[in-house]
This record gives sequence, C-alpha cells and structure tokens, in this order.
Amino acid sequence: MKKIVPPVFQQVRSFGFGYVLLLLCSCAAARDQSAVVPASVLPADVTMNKDVGRGQKLYVPVRLDNGKELLFVVDTGAGATILDKSLEPMLERYHLGRARNVNFTWWGTNLDTGLYEAPKLYSGNTQLLTGDVIYTADLSQIVEGPVVGILGMDCLRHYCVQLDFAAGKIRFGDPGQLNGQDLGEEHSLTFLADGRPLIHANLFGHRDEWEIDTGCDDDAALKPELFQRKVQELGDKSALGSWLTTTSTNYAGRTEHQGIFQKAVFDGQSFTNFVLRDCPDQNLVGLRFLARHLVTLNFPKNTMYLQRRSGEPFADEDIFAKAVGVYSVEAEEFLSNLKQRGELPGWLKDEHGKLYFSNSGDGVLKTHPISQSIIAIKEHGDSQYHYLVTKASKDSAWKLQRAWRTDGNEHVIEEYPLP
Repeated sequence: MKKIVPPVFQQVRSFGFGYVLLLLCSCAAARDQSAVVPASVLPADVTMNKDVGRGQKLYVPVRLDNGKELLFVVDTGAGATILDKSLEPMLERYHLGRARNVNFTWWGTNLDTGLYEAPKLYSGNTQLLTGDVIYTADLSQIVEGPVVGILGMDCLRHYCVQLDFAAGKIRFGDPGQLNGQDLGEEHSLTFLADGRPLIHANLFGHRDEWEIDTGCDDDAALKPELFQRKVQELGDKSALGSWLTTTSTNYAGRTEHQGIFQKAVFDGQSFTNFVLRDCPDQNLVGLRFLARHLVTLNFPKNTMYLQRRSGEPFADEDIFAKAVGVYSVEAEEFLSNLKQRGELPGWLKDEHGKLYFSNSGDGVLKTHPISQSIIAIKEHGDSQYHYLVTKASKDSAWKLQRAWRTDGNEHVIEEYPLP
C-alpha cells in the first residue's frame, strides 16, 4: 500500500554524510518561543543520507549567497549556526569582531570562535531564516569528512520539520496546519536560553528533562553520575541487563562511557538494542532513538510528535556488530596513544599532522581474538599507513601485530618493525 504523505508536507532533495556533535551551551533558563516568527516560505523536502541514525548523522546541503554549496549537519543540540573557520575569508564583509571561549563548548571543551553577521543561507533556492549572527570554529577538531557547517536552532526554530526515517525524507510543513493529523504521541517542548529543545520523559525509571539532540549518535545520554548509577542498577536485572559497557576517549581527550542494553523502557514503551552513553552537560534523547519513529518537530508551536515505526528498526541488528564498533574506537585510541608516545611506526613523536581513521574493510572476527585493520593518513602526504591490531580477550590489552605503508595505488612500499 502506498504511503500517504500529509498534504502539509512537501517534496524531495538529496544530500551527503559525515560526522559531528556540537553543543552550544548556556544557562538553563527557559527561552520565550512566542517571539519566534515561523518561516513563511518553506524549503523543498530533502532525501536523508544513507544510514542516518545508524552511526550517521543528519546532513543537508546549504548554499551561501555566493552560490557555493556546502555540507551541513542538522543539529538540534546546537543553539546557533556554526561555520568552519576555513570559510572566514568568505565572511570578511560580515565580520563583527573576534570572540574567544564565549560559552561555546563541545561536550565540555571550549572552542575559540569568530563572530560574524549572519550571511544568507539557502536550502535549494529557498533562503533560510537564521539568527542575526553566526559563529566560526575549527570544526576539524571534532568533525571527520567534508562537513563545514552546523545548522543549529537559531535556524530550525522557525520551522516545523518532519523526520520520516522510514521513507528517508525530511519535510517542512506549515506549523499551523497539523491539527487533526495522526502524527503520534504529543510532547510539549520547552527551550533552553539558547533555543535547544527539551521534553519531560521517563527513561530507565528516571523522569527528567531530556534535550532533543539530533547531533547525538546514540539512543540517549545521561549525565555521568546518573549513567554510572543506572548501569550499576540495570546490570543486576537480567530483563534490563547491560550486554556491554565500554570506555573510550573522544576527540577532545575526554573519557566517555557507553552501555548497550538488550531492553530499555522509555515512557512506558520497550525498545531493544538500546545504546546509552554519558554526557557532561545534559540528559539527551539522540538520533538513534528518533530514528525509531516518525518525528514531527513543530518548533513554532512548541510541540513534538512521535509515531513509533511499525516493527522495531533495530530489532534484527547484530548487537555484537555494535561492540565491533566500540572495539574499533578502542583500537584507534590505542594507536593514538602510541603516536603520542612516539611509538607509532611511520610517525615522529612531534610530527605535525593528524590521524584519520577508517575501517579498511578487512572485517572483525566474531569471537576473540579480535583483529582490527585501520588506515591512518597524515595531513600532508600521499602515503597511507596501515596498522593491524589484535585483542586476545575482552579484558586484554590491544597489541600492534603489523605496520606498513602504501602509495596512492595501494602498493606496499615499506614494512615497519614493531616497537
């Protein structure tokens, strides 16, 4: 049966993919949304990028008024729109002065920022409503891939946005014409001072304010002390047991913890393969949880609707595969530590450059020992550096098994002795 799209929503445009998570933090005072003017001209619909909610965030092409089209992440967890500092030469005529560490943080880490009068931004041929100013920051500290912008709540608050993960569409609708439509369970939205949206909900028996954050990869995040308490509580209950808990280090060097649960209860509804992590700033509802629903974010009317998708989108997910992803993070951290100590073959201790990790596609064994192959690329240079690392058991340390370098044609040009 053909799916009927509500007439208030419109049609299609495509965009790419990448990775980012950014929070523009402020005090917890509520924002008065009554002053927000809804957009009168709506963008055409957008086709979602592949695997959104399954490790990929939500991305959209945004065009500057000079005609250049750039890739942005759609992030309700960002209070403002942010451009990468590499775009500053294009923004000189908009410059308002230099701002440093002005409550601009990424999961607890301050970033240096530039402050500019907001340029015109377009989705297709439609100019987007934004705030009066935008920020610039070095997004390479937190972003992998070609993403050079973050579309935050200074823009999104003017729109009624529907995220149809089943159809793979982002739709923009008239916020005043949703009455009577079957859009699922209604949740009232409140807003932090910088515009980030909140709902009241109950997760794992903890009722609290939860920020709706499309920049969070996981189902949800808890403040660290609450995360540790809940993991300990749930680990003692087989029905809600933790299948796996892990520790890793993020881009900013902060230690993070993640739990994968066989089952979780959110506002009385059960969900399988639920992924939870800790977050220093706020309890979050993330993109993976939203992807289990048809989501309608009617920001001008302070309302969110969640209509659960038929079936369970992640029910057939191999939860061990998620652990493999965790093991990849651990392996990358192991190599990063070797580099910092000057023990990574092919890299000098103080050599300028970054490691850009990507799974080589060799796969991972389903039982221990685990073998993970990773490619690292320097900031400048044509060579690729390959590292094969192994982990004998769940509790054992990672070990470097092989290291070699290839040219642009993937020919091996050097094998490195192991430290």
